[in-house]
Amino acid sequence: MKRLKQNQDVSYCHYDDRLIFLDTSKDRYFQINQSLERHFLEFVASGETDAASIIRLMELGILVYGDTGTQSPTQLPRPARSALEQREARTQLTARLTHDVFASLIAMQWRLKHWRLKKVLALLAYRENEEAVTSEQEPILQTHEAIAASIAFQRVRPFVPVAPCCLVDSLALAAFLTKRGIRTRLVFAVACDPFSAHAWTQYDDVVLNDTTGNVLNYVPIRVV
Repeated sequence: MKRLKQNQDVSYCHYDDRLIFLDTSKDRYFQINQSLERHFLEFVASGETDAASIIRLMELGILVYGDTGTQSPTQLPRPARSALEQREARTQLTARLTHDVFASLIAMQWRLKHWRLKKVLALLAYRENEEAVTSEQEPILQTHEAIAASIAFQRVRPFVPVAPCCLVDSLALAAFLTKRGIRTRLVFAVACDPFSAHAWTQYDDVVLNDTTGNVLNYVPIRVV
């Protein structure tokens, strides 16, 4: 059965009593006027609002007709630690590891130049399902492995001829870790005054490629 629902390509967050939207199918952040915000939140709460607002929300791609099933938001633990601040976790830099860092960054830069973000995320999710395994390690050992692999990635990163970019780096790190059977969360977040967008990779409550102080300045808008 088809019904009106929120477009799964579009996510949103509250920031200073306003809404900010991210559309991964169009690679854009945007806002709507406050009146339309109220009608959208009314729809989210009850599944209903006035016809004129529904039409406008559909024109903006925020609402679509789709199957009755909905995707539950991914829960994100509040960042409490940073891999960048835990240098004691070390992994030996092998030729294979170094190659994988180069390959993941160069490939991700190319994809983001030629593909929509939606397609990049879909490929990452597919590879996670294909390559990642369910670890039987204790949680503390899994966390140590994620931190050590991330630090190894960061040690090689300065030598890769790809300009630093939080989105490229975070996606590449997620792909690099997926290849090692480590499932992570990719976080898209925003701040205002002035507007800025940010991305990072996180494992449980550990930020893998940024500091906790920096990421806490942002409000997550999408977690994958």
